[in-house]
Amino acid sequence: MRSLPVPRPIRSAGALARRLGVLLLVASLPLSATLGVHAAPLRDRLELFLELVRSRLTPPDREETEQVREAIRDVYAILDEEILENLNSEGPFASEAFIQERLEGFTERWGWGRFVIWRPKALPSQFVASIQLTPNGGGSSIRAYARQGGRYTLAHVVQRDAVPIVAEMPAARSGVSHVLVGWVGPPSGRGTSPLLLELVRLDGQGGRSVWSSQSLFPSGLHVLEFQMEPDGFSIRYPGQYPGRKPGCEGETDHGDRYRYDSTREVLQLGARTVMNGWHQEFHQKALRPLLDALNSGNEPMLRSLVPSGALRQQLPPGLTALPVCDDATPQSAPAEIRVSVEASGTQQVPMQLTLLFRKSQRGWLLSDVKREESPSSLSSPQRGEGG
Repeated sequence: MRSLPVPRPIRSAGALARRLGVLLLVASLPLSATLGVHAAPLRDRLELFLELVRSRLTPPDREETEQVREAIRDVYAILDEEILENLNSEGPFASEAFIQERLEGFTERWGWGRFVIWRPKALPSQFVASIQLTPNGGGSSIRAYARQGGRYTLAHVVQRDAVPIVAEMPAARSGVSHVLVGWVGPPSGRGTSPLLLELVRLDGQGGRSVWSSQSLFPSGLHVLEFQMEPDGFSIRYPGQYPGRKPGCEGETDHGDRYRYDSTREVLQLGARTVMNGWHQEFHQKALRPLLDALNSGNEPMLRSLVPSGALRQQLPPGLTALPVCDDATPQSAPAEIRVSVEASGTQQVPMQLTLLFRKSQRGWLLSDVKREESPSSLSSPQRGEGG
């Protein structure tokens, strides 16, 4: 599994080869065909496009306003007109290579924009464009064009404020194509990015979303890694449990692989791997029960987690975990874990304790307590587990 994808540069070796192919194609056409219907409209649209993006979308990562929203709508009107005119001209002008080259003329002059177009393998009569206008993904869209009444029209649009990553799933049957779209949002300060996946069904006349990752993650999905695959996708995301502290290494993550089910038109969990499961287990079965037992006076629980009576005497009620990373040795499969906690009672300076847990046949047991006064800067946790 690789890290979250970053939009690739517009120009590549493949693009240069495509450009050569387009130049050869155009050179083989009659002069009237190359200078008639297409040349003047391109110049007109290009000038309109450049005037629009330079005045209202530059820099491309500018703060979103209603003016920016209106500019994005106007940009799409220009791009749709360009794509549809070429599609309805048929012949070489309707080819993927020719239209891709035309659209790259827009992005080259502006210096930004990522346009990817293709005909679905299972549905070559339809045409799909993935368009990202800004680096942060604001106003990005997937646009499907279909032939209706003898002419191509804009048949379906999915538009979101995120970076689109797209893959066509294996064909289920003739006349139907499924496109999986991963919408990647801006990274958070915790090393994750919001991710929404949806499956779009194209049938030659239009399209509709038939599945979304919201059915799997109703409260939203934030991932550390995401990879689109030929028959699904893979993600790595943080485990959700009390005691997890953002930014710390060695904490529990989940790695899921989802596979496309063409019959049901959904993506299903194929495999799940739990990484560093010891961390969640430790907090759920040792540290959290210990803190709760101290606060509630649950003596049986205290005795089970702290066999030494002398150690139990050193533990004041009202302990809270500090927002610092747990010290595990070794980190991959620890036998010892040190945790920093704080007791804020009647004393003016809170007391900081370091709790040493050791793994035994009975599970994690408290084996030592180190007491010291904590700096005042640690008295107000900023993140992590409390209470």
